This record gives sequence, C-alpha cells and structure tokens, in this order.
Amino acid sequence: QLDTPAGIFVNVEGDLYIADIQNDRVTCWRLGDIVGELVVGGHGRGVGLQQLSSPHGVWLNSHGAIYVADTGNNRIMCKADSTSDAEMVVR
Repeated sequence: QLDTPAGIFVNVEGDLYIADIQNDRVTCWRLGDIVGELVVGGHGRGVGLQQLSSPHGVWLNSHGAIYVADTGNNRIMCKADSTSDAEMVVR
C-alpha cells in the first residue's frame, strides 16, 4: 500500500517506479502487479544505506541503475542493480 507517492518513473518496459514518501521507500510495479516490489529503502526511516527519509524523486538510467532523491537526508542515492546495496552519490 502506498502512502504519499511523490515521484514516478516509467521505463521502456512499462515498469512504474514510485517514490513513496511516508513509507520511506521506492517500489516497482509491473503491468498486472497487485503488490509492488521493494527496490530501495523500506527498512524504516533513517540515514543508513538501506534506509531513506521522505524520498521525492526516482529516475533510472539506461543501464537500469536507480537514482533516488532522498529529500529528508539531503542526498542522492544510487542502486546499481538488484543485487547491490544502495550508495550515496551526492550529499
């Protein structure tokens, strides 16, 4: 369930990525999904690499790396792929 969705990004496959402010996470919804897949954050609000605080924007590059405007932490996070941890790229 979403709680205050803010930024969205749709890739060429039609997957919808949503920055979910109050749940401190980014989820991916594929066509026909009933439940979105957690892709960044979702481990409570905080400053850890697996945490976000009020994310407002999400963007994917051509290689599939996910960039998140982690507004509450004043940083930009990047998750290079589904097996990697997120890392801070700008603060």
